[in-house]
Parts: sequence; C-alpha cells; structure tokens
Amino acid sequence: MTLRIVLALVGGAFAFSANMIAFQIIDQINEKVPEAERVGWLGWSSGIKKQHRRLYPESRLVLAMNVCATFMVLTFVLLMCLTLSF
Repeated sequence: MTLRIVLALVGGAFAFSANMIAFQIIDQINEKVPEAERVGWLGWSSGIKKQHRRLYPESRLVLAMNVCATFMVLTFVLLMCLTLSF
C-alpha cells in the first residue's frame, strides 16, 4: 500500500514538473513572437516544442519536459501493474 502511494506521488510530481516546464516554454515563446502569434495558456499543443526549438535552439527545456512526461507515464504504468496484480 505504501509503495503505491509513493509511486502515485512520484508520478504526480513528474506530471506537475512537465506542466510547469511547458508553461515556461510558452512564456519564452510569447516573449519573442508578435502578439498575433502568441500561444494561449490553455490551448497549447505539441506545436510548442517545434516553435521553442526554432526560437531557442540551445535550450534544453523541451528535453526536460519530454523526460518528465516519460517518467510520469512509466511510474503510472508501474502503479497500474502493482494495483492490478494484488
């Protein structure tokens, strides 16, 4: 039971981190583009990755967001496996 709670908290932390990194990416994009091309805070899509890479080729924020999202999925899959096996 304790392991499941820890996995849920770790997965939630990865989800929260990926979301905060996405907001940072949107903020950086909106600083450089004209007002007509700005990305909305609620309606963002995977297009922010390409746009951010084009504007900030040396940035590692997209990589960090992808790593957090991957670990989030892995922890929740592990949590599901543990929950369904017991």
